[in-house]
Amino acid sequence: MSAFRLYDRVVEAEGGGGVASTVEIVPRAETDLPQLFGFASSVFAGVPGWSDEQVLEVLSRDVVFVARERGQLAGFVALWREESGLTCSPPALTG
Repeated sequence: MSAFRLYDRVVEAEGGGGVASTVEIVPRAETDLPQLFGFASSVFAGVPGWSDEQVLEVLSRDVVFVARERGQLAGFVALWREESGLTCSPPALTG
């Protein structure tokens, strides 16, 4: 899973113009785990059923893709298999 994809997006700027930005989507690296946990905590910690241990297990065990914009974490999504098929976590995205 070392392949990655780049795609461009245009963000509306004040005054009606758009700013182009490239987002990189890659499989998570082991070194991403602390930042991903902090990010997940800031997004989901108030959700009923939140568990530090479960989130760390998901981030370590499941297939996780990380999005970076200008080298900064922009979001992530986790995928795992259940009896009913492939399941995807709600994406955690920055503004």
